[in-house]
Amino acid sequence: MTGDDAYAVPVRIHGISEKTIYHWRVRLCVETEDAREIWLPWSEAARFETGLKDSASRIAHWIEADEQFYRDADRECRQYWKRVDPGDAESVKTYGGDQGLRRVPCLRKEFRVRPGIVKGRLYITARGFYEAHLNGRKIGPNALAPDFTAYDKCIYYQTYDITDLLLEGENRFDILLGDGWYAGHAQGIPGTNHLYGMRPALIMQAEIVYEDGTSDMVISDESFRVAAGPLQYADLFMGERYDMRFEDRQYVYGTVRRDYDKSVLVP
Repeated sequence: MTGDDAYAVPVRIHGISEKTIYHWRVRLCVETEDAREIWLPWSEAARFETGLKDSASRIAHWIEADEQFYRDADRECRQYWKRVDPGDAESVKTYGGDQGLRRVPCLRKEFRVRPGIVKGRLYITARGFYEAHLNGRKIGPNALAPDFTAYDKCIYYQTYDITDLLLEGENRFDILLGDGWYAGHAQGIPGTNHLYGMRPALIMQAEIVYEDGTSDMVISDESFRVAAGPLQYADLFMGERYDMRFEDRQYVYGTVRRDYDKSVLVP
């Protein structure tokens, strides 16, 4: 069918549950001048999986690197800030404030997984950018996740299938947090940063389902440790500075919980 002969029929599914896989297929009924109700074969089956239902399903917490991390980062990174000429009003206006360009926090969480893994899912996002790794392997194909939004109104979260990355026994999440459009130089104008906030933050919830029907959960909270890695800063418009002397990360910092709005999270 083409043109005015083609139409779509909306389908409503009742009683959808969260975090559930649904299979679906379609079958077309064609009417012609010579015949009515010619049914074409069924399509191949496809599937989709629902995400978290609402904020009540998100038991994870927004977390940031602690104050000591940022005190040390300030001492290290102010050397990369533009110099301010006190006698130049334009210089003071442009560069006189907090210029950002701080070290990228590396968050780590170690956890154990029992035998009999059936399914693993990771629900994750950030105020800023994140790059997540599980047992040394990058999770998902995304770059610059979770993408640009008006962070005070909407923040996208991503769902990843991590089943094949999980190991029986000891496991480890490593997550980098960047300023991104949230706290970095969002418009490319020198000195114009911190558009939505001062520091990047993480929220993540990993769920592991076992053969016996039980499940475990790993959520972002104060148990995450933080290291100052080799990225002295990473900014969309100012570039990155990578210092290989800090490749061996020391997780000597903690995390703090923040009461940021979770109702703005959108799949």
